[in-house]
Amino acid sequence: MSMFSVEPAALRAAAEQLRGARQAERAPQWPALPDFGEQVLQAAARAFAQNVVPVWSTRAEEFDEVVERLLASADAYEQADLDGAPR
Repeated sequence: MSMFSVEPAALRAAAEQLRGARQAERAPQWPALPDFGEQVLQAAARAFAQNVVPVWSTRAEEFDEVVERLLASADAYEQADLDGAPR
């Protein structure tokens, strides 16, 4: 039977590093775009700016979920160790 080892503390440390990186990156804030003449280009720039924030929010939520899954995994491995320990 093969064996492997997981360090719950290492998973928690990785989760905290990811959480710190996520918190350091704030959601983009777009200033009002100036009128720079070319209507098609200006419309494209506005559409891009309007689409970035929802995409950012979705990715940030996914990133937060990775952090939560790492913490849940650490808890599960720790509980498995406790359940398997001789009493």
